[in-house]
Parts: sequence; structure tokens; C-alpha cells
Amino acid sequence: MEFKYFPRVRSSLTIEGLALIIILGFVAVCSVLRNVNLLVMVTGMMMMPLLLCWRISRTGIRHVIVDRILFNRAHANASVNIQWKITNAGPIDLYRMKIVDNVRHIFSRNGEVKYSRKRSGVAGQGQVTFEKVAINESRYVSYQIHFSERGIYEFGPAYVENRFPLGLFKSWFSLRDKHQIHVAPKLGELAPDWISLLMSLTQGTSLKSGRKGMMEEDFFAIREWRSGDNKRKIHWRSTAKFGEPMVKQYDRSTEQNLAIVLDLVADSGLASGIEFNQMAANCEKVLSFAATVVSNWADQPFGQLIVAVSDLDSKVLNSNTENEFIAKAMRSLAVAQNGYGNRLAGTLKKTADLTPPNCATIVISSRSRSDAEQQTDAQLLNGTHWIQPHDAAFGQIFRSEEIELSLESEFAPT
Repeated sequence: MEFKYFPRVRSSLTIEGLALIIILGFVAVCSVLRNVNLLVMVTGMMMMPLLLCWRISRTGIRHVIVDRILFNRAHANASVNIQWKITNAGPIDLYRMKIVDNVRHIFSRNGEVKYSRKRSGVAGQGQVTFEKVAINESRYVSYQIHFSERGIYEFGPAYVENRFPLGLFKSWFSLRDKHQIHVAPKLGELAPDWISLLMSLTQGTSLKSGRKGMMEEDFFAIREWRSGDNKRKIHWRSTAKFGEPMVKQYDRSTEQNLAIVLDLVADSGLASGIEFNQMAANCEKVLSFAATVVSNWADQPFGQLIVAVSDLDSKVLNSNTENEFIAKAMRSLAVAQNGYGNRLAGTLKKTADLTPPNCATIVISSRSRSDAEQQTDAQLLNGTHWIQPHDAAFGQIFRSEEIELSLESEFAPT
């Protein structure tokens, strides 16, 4: 968002400037009626600061370069900092520069938000103020925004405003460039029973010897960094203590592969009203659990991870074959929509083509297994572990705040 040419700057009087104009006009009229030449001269002299303020405010703002800095990862029910950078390339110092940023929720959990006069889709406005930006200096200021739900949010247009030096005039220009950010489902906490479940599912399967980057067992020492060591093994506390890179050393390493299939079903033909709303809330729990698993895998990979989303547009992502797997998985979870048909069979077939023989497959669905077996080949479900978000077993492996959704107009089935 850098400018090679001067932006189109606009100016207008502020309330203070308008008040000064009214006062000067009143003095000028009275001086003419009373034939007091001294007051006429004073009025003319008072107009000079007003014109000087207008000129300085326009000159200063025409030479600023601004840039919005967004973070790659964001989650619902969490706040993130949106950072702005401003560079003063003009001939004077700038004071009290203000940037106002518009934020719109353009794609919700169940489809695109329609813009209208009554509902513009504006989620809020972020505002930052730069107290002082000296000549040829760059400054950073951020504002915080809270995302109430997942989806796609659009930032922009924004405008930059300058009221320096006296606040009698304000000059501004608009930033037409827009940026989008995918807000993934909110994160929860994986309970210790989650690890126990994975271990029980892999019993009877062969665990291949680990390779660099996988989760290791039997940790027994900290040693100095060696050429060729995996960066994921760095022990940051020891590195900070000794002042040189230190890595974790293991006696034995293993690799565990996992495939997670998300069956998002909220069928208006099977349920309506409160029941449909509960099914939709269960779908949000499923997505929240998947986002938590992917986030934990990003911190410490444990093997090959496959995430399959069975919704209106089935997607299967493989950590071993996808570049930027984490980012793609979070974007897919951010825009996943509840399905009204049976797409589980196709998703399971795609997943089976990518899973190795020793891969555990977990299906997390908003419906019961018996309902899915009526529409899906039983052979595809063989060997899969079925979990429903409202089961007691789900609460033992995943902890999260209760998700309550109201049946709003944009969330109702169509």
C-alpha cells in the first residue's frame, strides 16, 4: 500500500475552523457598519493563520506512506492486533495523524453476508493515532479487533486524516486497497484422554521409526546444536540460558499418522428450529476441535496429518503433500459450511487414497453413525472411529466453551 504518486487529498473545515470563520465574519461585518478600519485590518490578519493551517495540513499528508500489516492466523472468539506503519517523507514533522480502518465480515459460517443500507456488513472500525512522526521517520501503531465468529473478514477502505497544526482544517485521503483475512474456528484444549485415544487406535498398527520433524519419545538430554538438526527440536529455554542453540535429544522416536474426517451435517429436512440450530452448533464444535488439533500439530508435528472436510465443497488436505498445510487447513475450516446432503462417502474415498496403511481414521460427525450408514457404504466406515460432539466421550478428549447459536435470518437453512 505504498504510493509512488501523491494521493488525492481532500480538505474541509473542522468545527473549530468553522467557528473561527463565523467569528471573523461577524467582526468584519460590524467593522464595516461601524466604519472601524482597524478591525478590518485585524480580520484580514486573522485569515492568514487559517490559510497557513490549510496549506500545512495538505502538504504534510501528501508525503506520507502507510501500510497495513495483518497476521496470517486468526481465530474466532479471540482478539488480534492489526498494525499500521506510517512513514513521513515530507518536509515537516507531523503530529496527531489518524487512520480509521473499516472491517467487514464478508463471508459468515453459512454463506456470504449481503450488503444493504440497513446491514452494511461492517463489523467495526479500528482507529490508530500517531502522536508524532518526524521527517524521514517510520512509526508503528496497532489497534485490537475481536472476531466473534469464523469466516472471511475484509479490511478497508481506510482513510488517513491530518489536522495539524491548529486543527482548523482537516485533510485526508482514502486507501482503496483492501485486505482479507480468514478467521479459523476458535481454539479449545485437547484433554489428556486425547493422547490415550490415539494410542489405543494405533494398537495393532506398525509405528514406523521416526524421521526428523516427528514427535519423539524417551527424552533424556539437552545438547548443543549440530549441523543438520531439525529446528523443531530446539529447546528455547536452554537456548536463552546458555546463549547458544540447544536441542532436545531422544533415545527413540516414533511416527504416528492420523486422518480426521469432519462430517458437517445440519439438514433442514431432518430437523428444524431448535433441533437444526443444535446440529449447527455441533458442527461448530467439530470445526473447533479440528482447528485445535491442527494448531497443536503445527507446534509439534507427530507424523502425517490428513484433514478432510465433508461439507458443501469436500476438501482433503495432506500434510505430507500440501505446501503451507497449516494455512490451507485453517482457511478451509474458516469457510466450511454445513452440508444438506450426503457427501461423506466421496470424502472417505478421497481420504482412503491418501492414508498410509498404519493411519488411524477418526470421523467426527454431527449425526449418529447409524444415520450415516443408511447413506454410506459400510465398507468405507470399517476401521474408522466415530465421535459425536454431544457424546460424553467427546468431552473427555476436548474442552471448549459451550457454543450457542441463535437461529438468525442469515443462518437459517435455505
